[in-house]
Amino acid sequence: MTKKLFLAAASVAVLAVAGAATAGEISGTVGGQAFNDTTTYKVANERTVSASATITGTIVATNALDLPITVGAGAQRDHLVTFTVTGATVTSPTLTAANVNAPDGNVTSSLISNNNGEVVFLVTVADGAEVSTLSLNATITQSAKASITVANKVVAVIGATNITVDTAPAVTAVEYASLFKALSVGDTYTWQADLPDYDTLAGSTSQDLAEDFAVVNAGTFYQSLSGTPVVAADVLDGAAITVRGPIINDDIIVSVDGLGVAGTAPEANSALFELNAGDAAVFAAGASTLSIENDTGEGAFRLGTYRLTWAPVAKTGFTVPSSSAVDAGSVTLEGTNFTAPWVSGTGAATSVIRISNSNSAESGAVTVRLLNAVKVVGGVATPVASSAVYNAGVVPAGADLQITSAQLVGAFGDFTRGDVQVTINSSTAGFTAKMRNTRDGASFEQSLAGN
Repeated sequence: MTKKLFLAAASVAVLAVAGAATAGEISGTVGGQAFNDTTTYKVANERTVSASATITGTIVATNALDLPITVGAGAQRDHLVTFTVTGATVTSPTLTAANVNAPDGNVTSSLISNNNGEVVFLVTVADGAEVSTLSLNATITQSAKASITVANKVVAVIGATNITVDTAPAVTAVEYASLFKALSVGDTYTWQADLPDYDTLAGSTSQDLAEDFAVVNAGTFYQSLSGTPVVAADVLDGAAITVRGPIINDDIIVSVDGLGVAGTAPEANSALFELNAGDAAVFAAGASTLSIENDTGEGAFRLGTYRLTWAPVAKTGFTVPSSSAVDAGSVTLEGTNFTAPWVSGTGAATSVIRISNSNSAESGAVTVRLLNAVKVVGGVATPVASSAVYNAGVVPAGADLQITSAQLVGAFGDFTRGDVQVTINSSTAGFTAKMRNTRDGASFEQSLAGN
């Protein structure tokens, strides 16, 4: 589409504005690194910036004009070119014009004003010249973390009338983003501890429970506006990794890429790893694997989930997020599982789960978990979450083991009703299970299927 503005004064030549009638686009560089409407320059949010500190860099913001400016031979036209920068102080601004076609004249520019980030230049286009690219080159300074945006407008001055020739909406040139994210893991596994003694995992004494731990966000990050990249090794002075699981002691140990266990506390089912700066950076890069191992072949694995907590330590001049955690993997036990639905806790009914053993030897350990529990008050059911595992003992040979509502409330806390999963660490042969619910003197029994 071509637009022509015919001026009344015969002595003034024609200004023609050619090209598509759409707004221009802002792009450019910060600290030598490119930005545009889809890619911004990211400064690591972990970089400490005090109220008295300043961050200085150089920005080049270019408006690729969709509407080139043409002035007829022998004439000249003034244009006001405005770059609006937010989030930073602008000093020493200059303007350059590229893709200039001036066979019979020239293009000149001068700074008119620089107030609160709004930088205005007067550009004179003479003697049939064309300009399709205008670039702001300036020093930008920040004293606090803030996104920096750049917008642009070109206005033709025709007598007392200003006509907008081209606009470029604000583009985010700089944003502050976190180099680190919450701990995540690429692959997790579930392994089965095998009968008869649960001292092996699916036929082995050790297994990898998770790999590809990651705490670094994708993309390139910089320390400041100067274009110096920053990676995890620049920020981390070390880290603490804590692994908590069903049991960790002298027999069942955990390791992360072969690092030794430090500060193991079997009664708390946890192991602590103190990583130096180099190890912490390797872990942060997502190249670590968590392993559990039966070191002596005599200990027994327990049912449950291993959870890893990452607590990084920052170098001077940086901050790091607080600790984050992720489930790394879990162990199941070969044996017999019964699920009892609609078990009463502190509700109007009472429940008894009865496990019978017709074998000539006592069972292995009986563990209990509470699932899908709720507390009902005034007719409103509120979920009650519990990750606890209750050890109910063993089922004696030729006898039974009873698990009551009172035991469950004592183990898991107050709940009105829920489902109960009972695991007997023995083969399925010789075991049966029933649940009895009693309310208002009436009892109802239900047989539970084992698997």
